[in-house]
Amino acid sequence: MKRRNRDEWREICAASDASALTNRAFAESMDIKPGTLSYWRCKLREELGCTAEFVEVHAADADGDGEIIVDVGGVRLTLAALPPAEWLAELATLC
Repeated sequence: MKRRNRDEWREICAASDASALTNRAFAESMDIKPGTLSYWRCKLREELGCTAEFVEVHAADADGDGEIIVDVGGVRLTLAALPPAEWLAELATLC
């Protein structure tokens, strides 16, 4: 695999963020290990002050409407069902 410098990783992470692909699919399309892409995304975001480490998931409201509320990075999503853990993990990397 090719060694890349910080500026190259910045460009790769920006392209990944702009794509409609999952982290894994984008990494594979670039011949990069998904874990390496996640590492650099986190490293570069930490430098910018984004330090989200988890996705907070709230249960349905007391009225039992069945909605799941997901808060991450100042954004709140209201979902009809709990998404797969992989999706939540990917969401956390996008903070």
